[in-house]
Amino acid sequence: MDDRHGPSVGNREERVFDAACDIGTTTVACYLTDVSGEVMGAGAASNPQAMWGSDVISRIVRADEGQAALDGLSDAVRRSVDRLISGLAGGLGLEAKDCRSLTVAGNSVMELLFMGVSPSPLGRAPFALPQRSFEPRRAEELGLSSLPEDALVYALPLMDAFVGGDTAAVLYEVTEDAALRGNSDATRLVIDLGTNGEIALLSGGRATVCSTAAGPAFEGVGIKCGMPAIPGAVTALVADAGSVYCRTVGGEPARGVCGSGLVDAVALLLREGVLDGDGRMDGSAPSFLARRVRGEGADRRCALCESASGEVAIYQSDVRKFQLAKGAVQAGVEVLLAHCGVQNTDIDECVLAGAFGSAIRHESLIETGLLPSSLGGRVRSIGNGAGHGTVRMIRDGDEGRIRLERLTGEAHHIRLETAPRFQSLFLDAMRLAPR
Repeated sequence: MDDRHGPSVGNREERVFDAACDIGTTTVACYLTDVSGEVMGAGAASNPQAMWGSDVISRIVRADEGQAALDGLSDAVRRSVDRLISGLAGGLGLEAKDCRSLTVAGNSVMELLFMGVSPSPLGRAPFALPQRSFEPRRAEELGLSSLPEDALVYALPLMDAFVGGDTAAVLYEVTEDAALRGNSDATRLVIDLGTNGEIALLSGGRATVCSTAAGPAFEGVGIKCGMPAIPGAVTALVADAGSVYCRTVGGEPARGVCGSGLVDAVALLLREGVLDGDGRMDGSAPSFLARRVRGEGADRRCALCESASGEVAIYQSDVRKFQLAKGAVQAGVEVLLAHCGVQNTDIDECVLAGAFGSAIRHESLIETGLLPSSLGGRVRSIGNGAGHGTVRMIRDGDEGRIRLERLTGEAHHIRLETAPRFQSLFLDAMRLAPR
């Protein structure tokens, strides 16, 4: 086998590997690393828990229906992780039985469910975590049948309420990378734009974190022509000389719109005068796009491109869902900065984590007002920061686990639900305009 695609299969010691999984509300991502911590392969799959609802609240409600419901949620995601590891190992000419450890990161609800702990306390005030840390478990105990029975399964410590081990992993990735680059003192705003939007500020050697319910719109869920970021999904839009050009995953014909395509579309419609600042779709606006606006009220839509099955369009209801997601994240950022006494202009760098953050055009986030104009040129996407941070921690060994636990323990968490200005800021943040 070519060494670029996997380890030698002749020496059993060289076949041993570790696994890292980022368990998201919508997607489960998995990485296999060799004994030196280098990534050999990666893959992802939809979180099968979505059959019970697209957000963490729906999963909490389901888990609250009894032990059988909790077991069903836990077993579903465990089987998904088991299949991912087995499939990735097979593709590398390895066997899942050669996996010596699995480390999982996820938001608080996802980690609790994976480890078989009911997240019910997070469904009601005071939204207390049932536990913050987990003892290592044997793969056999969790029903991970593809792994060796005695392979150890670790779950990263949770930070607070809806700020989980995935945020801890993202912050570990960002801080360790900053240390290597010699600019640890910079003030950084870190945003994971997923279904459960986590936000952190790294300033003065301290991490302050919060979480906001952005909903699944950034994942393309609940959007009429929405779809995951798979081949055929529109990821970006450009208007030129009366036409709209789409960039799609894999360069395939457009089939629908994923999260980054939705943001790009809203920015484009704003730019062309089809949308006003309140998010209303105006069919009388003097532009080529406006002439393609059809329907009335909530059914009004703007056709952006053609697909094999008809039009790929953005509907008025899609714009409203984007406004809700954008408003939640923007208001969360504003509360966090105000709590820390930091102005937008004080931020040296804005780091976007998550698959959505890696695909979105930063200019569109600024045009719609989700990010302030002062951050122009200072936004950096790092892809799946939770997965990368977990892999980095595995590579750093015991010292890495100690540093991550210290970072988690020292972080300060603020609750947006008790912040007096959050609701008013949220309503204001739904407006679509640069700021």
